[in-house]
Amino acid sequence: MNLSAAVVLTRSPIQAALTDTLVFDSKKKMRHHIRAAARTISSHFQDIDAAISRGAKVRDAVAPDKVRQAVNNLYSSAMLSGYEDGAYFSNKRMPKDLGKKISAAASQRADDVDYMMRRVTKKGIKAGSAYALSPDRALRAARYEAGQAYYKGLKLSLAGSGMKKKWMTSSADPCQDCLDAEDEGKIDFDDQFQSGLFLPLAHIACQCYIVGSI
Repeated sequence: MNLSAAVVLTRSPIQAALTDTLVFDSKKKMRHHIRAAARTISSHFQDIDAAISRGAKVRDAVAPDKVRQAVNNLYSSAMLSGYEDGAYFSNKRMPKDLGKKISAAASQRADDVDYMMRRVTKKGIKAGSAYALSPDRALRAARYEAGQAYYKGLKLSLAGSGMKKKWMTSSADPCQDCLDAEDEGKIDFDDQFQSGLFLPLAHIACQCYIVGSI
């Protein structure tokens, strides 16, 4: 039995259970969900652009509730996946009310994101920013929301498990807070890193993940 290989849970939970190093990476685990949400958001951006081209005012073109459902579905799926991945190793039973809690959290977050994205989109369009309606922005937003939800679920299922965690950077240009967290090495899962971070994602461009040790 190989007790040193790191296994990404998205590929084989059973194989991962046979190792002592576990990789929790939301962008890999949720990649299909992220792409689907990003496509929906990007399609909305295209509709906004088309409406403005036809002469619509910005405030009318950027309509409410267009990204809400995509974020709601993504967030609830990611939070449940995070919980399930952690529960493989903590043996924590899923609470009966977890579904309701996830639905409530996803609904609230979807409302917040819909409002924030409309506000930022309007400002970006008025400032002449090409990024405001770009596929890159849609993908970054979807990746961030999936990460926030996935690690929230993971935290619920691994709290008190005794697992160690290590912060790992993966982007070409990680921020200083993420580098500092990575430099700390392994700490108890329930502890914060010295930078104040607990789990990824640290910011909207963050591509970090967590390695756990049993």
